[in-house]
Amino acid sequence: MEKHDGTIIPVLFSASPIKDEDQKILGGIVTLVDSDSRDRTDRILQCHNEVLEQIINDHSLPDILENLCLEIEQHFGAEVLAAILLLDEDGCHLRHGAGPSVPESYKQAIDGLAIGPTVGACGAAAYLKQPVIISDISTHPNWAQFRDLAESHGLRACWSMPI
Repeated sequence: MEKHDGTIIPVLFSASPIKDEDQKILGGIVTLVDSDSRDRTDRILQCHNEVLEQIINDHSLPDILENLCLEIEQHFGAEVLAAILLLDEDGCHLRHGAGPSVPESYKQAIDGLAIGPTVGACGAAAYLKQPVIISDISTHPNWAQFRDLAESHGLRACWSMPI
């Protein structure tokens, strides 16, 4: 199948006839499914199973989180860096959990970050207990105190999902 812009989309195709009680074909149902979408769904399920297997086999939490970040990065592509921050025991600070592709200097700079309603994406998400999506770090007020740090590491957008 081809998009309006000429991009080819691989699809899974199926067709089924619609018949009356005499088995006369009245029409048909044709289904096209974006096979890339199905491949992504299959990969997510595979990743889910791999994480469960790691848990069952007593892998360390840092190893599990690192692998999860790598899977996320692979799923979304080269432009994405994945990191997992953990809420400290005090419930007020974020600690580095995983982020294999995040520059070490960035990880060190944000480790121990206090959470708050306007503290980047991760600090705000942890504080507000809801997802925070920031499409432009260079202009968003949550990034005022971290803008130079983010930009020096090539970060342009960020989203955070508290668990």
